[in-house]
Amino acid sequence: MPQFFSSATPTTSYIVNMNGASKPSFQLAVQGAAAVSAQAIVEGGHDGQGWITIATMTASGTAYATDGGPLETNWPLMRARLTAVSGGTATLHFAL
Repeated sequence: MPQFFSSATPTTSYIVNMNGASKPSFQLAVQGAAAVSAQAIVEGGHDGQGWITIATMTASGTAYATDGGPLETNWPLMRARLTAVSGGTATLHFAL
């Protein structure tokens, strides 16, 4: 399954050209040895310069936590930003 990022620090992913795919789904997961948490946003745009937040995910728990779901929108370009991570490594996967 493709991923936007796998990181232990805040990061901005590469841009994905969605090529007309409808209703993509996303899953943020964070994993570590004790308390873990992560926050991420998925953004959409048309020109690769201006970005609009289309999904926000927050995951927190002990050793592993996850959040995500499908989107009911279709943007030609998408990217993701890991805005916070604590106690582990966060990964954001997507499916088309």
